Amino acid sequence: MACFKLITSALLLVPCLTQATARVIRESPLPLARSSPYDDSRVQDHPDKKLLANIRNYFDAFARNDVAKIKELQAPEYTMTDITLGVIRAPRHAWNDFSAGFMNLISDLSVEALTLYGSSDPGSFSIMEDVVRFKLAQDPPPGAKENLPPGSKKGDVVSMIIISVIWWTEDGKMTQEFEYGRPTWKAFTTDPWDPRAEPMCGKAFHAGLKE
Repeated sequence: MACFKLITSALLLVPCLTQATARVIRESPLPLARSSPYDDSRVQDHPDKKLLANIRNYFDAFARNDVAKIKELQAPEYTMTDITLGVIRAPRHAWNDFSAGFMNLISDLSVEALTLYGSSDPGSFSIMEDVVRFKLAQDPPPGAKENLPPGSKKGDVVSMIIISVIWWTEDGKMTQEFEYGRPTWKAFTTDPWDPRAEPMCGKAFHAGLKE
């Protein structure tokens, strides 16, 4: 009889445990495959796990050039503003066409997240500092050269430091995206900045301005 009561109690707990497990799965982003070209290991402590999942979905698709997935994550009213490229509130279709042309110029794209702030709440936005790296699959055309390091040519590996701001809907779709970036410089490092070791306007900062 004692054994029967124990089994009965355990069975009654199963629905509760199942619901709790499902809730954890929904709220915690699944780990990316090791082969993912998107590395978010440095932002894992962000408390908004839904935001982490949204960011992962998008930047993993971006780094893989998964056009279908990217379009799926864009709300119908999506617009892109890319200050570096001089693009202001480009509608979804126009930006996707522009992006497709850029993707034809590069290969081996990867994204490394450095810092992440913000919220996944509807109408809220996230701000991510990231480094984008890629190889030039061909010599850049004249229109693209001004946004690349001087003398860039086919086979060169280029890295850029980017600020990405994204506005989200409740179901994880993007309504607006804002980007600003520039090529990295010789003294550039992704090591965390330690203000005790060097002031903000230290030699590394000035070296970046001189490039």
